[in-house]
Amino acid sequence: MTSRRTNISVALPVVAALAALGACAAPDDAKNPATPGSSASAQAAASAAPPRLDDQTGNQLNVAATAAREAGFTPSSHDSSDQSRTPLRPSGWTVCFEERMAKTVDFGVVKAKEPCPKRDKGPLPWPRLPDLVGLTTDRATDALRDEGIDSATVHVVSPYKDVTVPAKTGDWEICSTDPQAGADVTSALRVVEAEAVKAGTSCPKTSGGYLDPANDPAYTPPPKPKPAPKPTLTQPAPAAPSAPAPAPAPAPQPSRTTEAPAPAPVQGVWPGSFCSEHGAYGRTAKGTLMRCTTTATDDRYRWRAA
Repeated sequence: MTSRRTNISVALPVVAALAALGACAAPDDAKNPATPGSSASAQAAASAAPPRLDDQTGNQLNVAATAAREAGFTPSSHDSSDQSRTPLRPSGWTVCFEERMAKTVDFGVVKAKEPCPKRDKGPLPWPRLPDLVGLTTDRATDALRDEGIDSATVHVVSPYKDVTVPAKTGDWEICSTDPQAGADVTSALRVVEAEAVKAGTSCPKTSGGYLDPANDPAYTPPPKPKPAPKPTLTQPAPAAPSAPAPAPAPAPQPSRTTEAPAPAPVQGVWPGSFCSEHGAYGRTAKGTLMRCTTTATDDRYRWRAA
């Protein structure tokens, strides 16, 4: 009886120790339960998480499509402008917009060097050519840069056929441009052709003429003015030789004879009647002295009051 109790008492501490070990191991088993479906659940959760794909805006379409495939997406693309073009060569198109779904991504693209529209399927916001007329070519180049037009340069030509454009035209003034002000400056525009003249030269109304009209092969010079006729100088006829001055007449000698008495007046004349001897005197029947004379209005000799 004594021996049996001893065996039981030794066994009890061993059982208690084993129980304690089991209690300590229980929390670890609860954290990682070794159930048959635990590994499959973890793989399903991992596959449900969306693959990572960075924003591809600004990248070439071929680069964006490669990144999408590597992230597990199926890429597609469309023209983001309002021109409905087909992006055939991916390296020549740039991503402007992207729309992602669960397994797909659609890229809105435009051709390389084209500006992105403000909205998908919108018009391309090309810069407009500023008005360059009246500016020097140097200032016109600065105006293009101010508008963000870096691809185009100003090429100067002369509107006159007889003017050669020098190598340096920075101070030449622009008369007209092709394209004109307000035109869209697309990526295809490389040169703005500007008709310009040297400072101080007037712009023509139409191009293609000659600055010096005499250089035109069809130029006909105006007729030379006829010289004015020289005045004819009329030579006066030579004067006839003057006769020698007559010798002075000798001074009259005083007459020693007695002067004849004046004739007596004619008697019995009528006033206003004709007379014949100019200056003669006469008397009327009443004794009035008359004289044979004329007047300013009557050149006939008449007896008039003396």
